[in-house]
Amino acid sequence: MRRLLVPLLAAALLGVPAVSYAGEAACPQEVLDVRGSNVSYATLAGLLEDSAEANGIPPQVLKAIAFKESGWRQFHADGRPLISGADDVCGIGVMQLTLGNRTDGVQLASDVAFNVAEGAKHLKGKWVELQKQTHPAPAGYALDDPDVIENWYAAICRYNGCLGSADMAYAHPVAELIKRPFQLGVPSAILGHMPPGGFTTPYEADASYDFPWGFQAQHDPDRFVFYDPDTGVVSGTVDIRTHLGSTPFPGYGPGGYGPNGLGVSCTDCAFWRPVEGTGIAGSAHWTNSVTGNDAAKVTWIPPRTGTYDVRAYIPAIGTDTLATATYHLGTATQTVAQNDHKNAWVSLGRRSLSAAAPVWVGDHSTVAGRKIVADALRLSAVPTLSVTTTATTLTYGAATTLTAKLTHGGSAVAGRSVKLYKRAAGTTTWSPIGTYVTSAGGTVAISVKPSVNAEYTARFTAPDAAWVSVASGNRRVDVRPKVTATLARTSVPRGTATTLSVSVAPSHAGRTVYLQRLVNGAWQNAASKALGSASSTSFAVSRTTAGTYYYRVVLPAHADHTTGTSARLTLKVT
Repeated sequence: MRRLLVPLLAAALLGVPAVSYAGEAACPQEVLDVRGSNVSYATLAGLLEDSAEANGIPPQVLKAIAFKESGWRQFHADGRPLISGADDVCGIGVMQLTLGNRTDGVQLASDVAFNVAEGAKHLKGKWVELQKQTHPAPAGYALDDPDVIENWYAAICRYNGCLGSADMAYAHPVAELIKRPFQLGVPSAILGHMPPGGFTTPYEADASYDFPWGFQAQHDPDRFVFYDPDTGVVSGTVDIRTHLGSTPFPGYGPGGYGPNGLGVSCTDCAFWRPVEGTGIAGSAHWTNSVTGNDAAKVTWIPPRTGTYDVRAYIPAIGTDTLATATYHLGTATQTVAQNDHKNAWVSLGRRSLSAAAPVWVGDHSTVAGRKIVADALRLSAVPTLSVTTTATTLTYGAATTLTAKLTHGGSAVAGRSVKLYKRAAGTTTWSPIGTYVTSAGGTVAISVKPSVNAEYTARFTAPDAAWVSVASGNRRVDVRPKVTATLARTSVPRGTATTLSVSVAPSHAGRTVYLQRLVNGAWQNAASKALGSASSTSFAVSRTTAGTYYYRVVLPAHADHTTGTSARLTLKVT
């Protein structure tokens, strides 16, 4: 399966769309006839991780090889399988496996999971060859530990053939992809699934290292062992940092983004240099400041359009003097004297951001030759929380729907916990109703039945630094008492009294209710009485003139309730 790097893969490495379908002539027609579409980066990341685990390979290694080979693609945009073909061989799909004597080319081309699994097996086979067939273990040491990521350097090289100094064209770039995908054009959509890890190359341990006649091995912590692969005789050791492939690279935490991880891209990345031992995730990037226009930029892409509380971490680079940098935040800018904020978070305010209007910092400064650093950025989403009810006034005993809605940038935020509270109008203490999870539409809706004038509010407590806690405004619902009035008789002779009975719910014993009569289109008080202990009373109604009369009973508004009014009653006097 020996192959050399071809221009197609170099284009993928640089993030440039490949337009050449080189090597198709070397593939069987049934392979070329396959059509399909690429899986999501999240799905592909899962396949790479599963295959790496199944074969005892550090996942960072397999992910970097997959990007080096194909840019994490199985198919071209037109559905044809990704084919490359240096040396007139047929390299297929994500892992660019060549056919040779294989007869499963159609499956390699059509089935991305199979392609990834076979690529992992191929890499593991090269590891086994090196450990058991190519050379003995270095004298005084056991076989290489597969969990030490540096031990995979030779196997990585042999994945692609590895003749002479070919490691510098393949193994070394793969190691660099593991260390600093940020600088090597890995798209931000992939960076989230391909976090960087540590990888010390043998040349970094010993610049005189002669590949492939001496391989490195780490059997003691932080030590390279160089030895003759034919005899196992150790030529020397170098104490230098090594890395465990099973240990995830330090992350930035919720809401965190940085040059080593999620959501970051850069322009002219070669101007940004990594430095380990500083920064939130154990390494940072810096560039020399220039005057005039920005020549190199680092851009942090927000996960979605919306308002964010933005903070930047400014790491120290030894004792070097840092420059003044201008952060561009959507349509706003903020200048930060980085030297005044070493090893600290700096607030950049609350800003409206989107993929088209992200955060970026360039190398422009008023003073040239100083360092500008780019490290972690914390984007804490500032959501909007509102509460509404289907009614603002209702009669005692009736219900209304209370709805809280959580959005960010106008889009619904689902699956988040929102707490609802209530209080009697005019009071200051909130009582919890309950905690609810927002729906796919970002809403929580419950039925409430207030007994007195009430206010409702909602609160979202941020579970981590990726969000900002917010509270909604208040929604008031007034409750009118249920005033029930009935006439014993609705038709009486002139001068004959009938009883108008009144009851009020909830109980308002001792409060005064007013009997009103409609006169010339306006309601006028005709009588009043205090409600008894049963929250009821009655009026005697009589008229000396024949006609039709209209009555109602009113309980005036007070602190707990709005005005309650009975239905209109009709009395005919004959």
